[in-house]
Amino acid sequence: MEKLSHLRLLDLRNCSALEVIPQNIISQLSQLEHLCMENSFTQWGAEGFHNQGSNACLSELKHLYLLRTLHVQIPDADLLPENLFTENLTRYRIFIGDEWSWSGNCATSRILKVGKVRNLHLMDGICKLLKRTGGLYLKKLTGTKNVLSELDGEGFPELKYLYIQNSAEMQYIINSEEWLPGASAFPVLKSLSLDNLIHLKEICLGPLPMGSFCNLLFLTVENCSILLNVVSFKMLHSLQNLEVLTVKNCDLLEEVFNLEGLDTHGGQMLPKLRELNIIDLPKLKHICNNGLGRIVAQEGADGATDMVEFPQLSSVSLKSLPSLTGFYPGSQTLERLQPGDFDHPLFNEKVAFPRLEVLEISHVDVRRIWDNQLPVNSFENLREMRMTFCQKLLNAEKISKSTISQCC
Repeated sequence: MEKLSHLRLLDLRNCSALEVIPQNIISQLSQLEHLCMENSFTQWGAEGFHNQGSNACLSELKHLYLLRTLHVQIPDADLLPENLFTENLTRYRIFIGDEWSWSGNCATSRILKVGKVRNLHLMDGICKLLKRTGGLYLKKLTGTKNVLSELDGEGFPELKYLYIQNSAEMQYIINSEEWLPGASAFPVLKSLSLDNLIHLKEICLGPLPMGSFCNLLFLTVENCSILLNVVSFKMLHSLQNLEVLTVKNCDLLEEVFNLEGLDTHGGQMLPKLRELNIIDLPKLKHICNNGLGRIVAQEGADGATDMVEFPQLSSVSLKSLPSLTGFYPGSQTLERLQPGDFDHPLFNEKVAFPRLEVLEISHVDVRRIWDNQLPVNSFENLREMRMTFCQKLLNAEKISKSTISQCC
């Protein structure tokens, strides 16, 4: 194989039984431009050992000066030599750690997966890749508390997909108190998934520069034990393109949207949100606490009153929310609510869903679904309603094509 000095492409995909590549073979492929080792060789030798029969080590890749494409799995970050990855790489799928799978579609040509790494911000070679990576997967990191300021102070200008899982020391995705913004943060990010970050305090602490998260379509938050809310009013201006929001299994979460301090004359918020999934949140009291969507000031006898409208929301799923008192109580109603008070509707006159088509409610201890008076045009497109295990429900309006079960 060492005689193939003019080889430009070496494809070893799905050679899962390959366990031996002798030393000084890869380094002699000086014309190699594409090296693909998906689901293949992972038995890289340790640096500095040159015993006969030893496997190739990763530093041999440094001799491939023309390399543009690299698909490789490295089972242990300790095997990485310094300055292994250069800016010459234009396409890559680099997996660090032994927990990653090659299955699944590639949504971007530059994917980096990093697992079981301590102090990732000190690994200069990997940090150079972060600035150009399109899909970033982080699992079981230690020594990292703040994604943005510690991993890429330039704001991840090309990142489209970010998944963070099982990283117990993570506290913030963005902490503006530790980051001096020179540009937007995550300006092209499409999907953000946070799972089992048991010390995550907030997604964003402090204000965000304009353009941050401006292309985010999907936001998923699961198993974040101490998180009290997901979206603050300071984040709303950045989430104008958000389409799907899913929040699950967060033990202390009290509201999804913490909007205290929001200017009620701020106009339309979350104008493209079409799907909302709120599941298994034992402490959740309400979805939002002080205004959301298109906030309308209506003059009445007592002055201006707040009203919330989700203009594009078509599907809502509310499951296993034993402490839920209402979707949006409104500022005046909120002051009257007492712990254990369930005798008010899930949806009152202060919240409107002009395009809602599917409503699913399960294991929610409310006695009424609707108020006696709802906003004009709200719920008029509802075509499917599923309610299960809502034992305290006293009234449920008859709706065509709806299914109501186990509500007694």
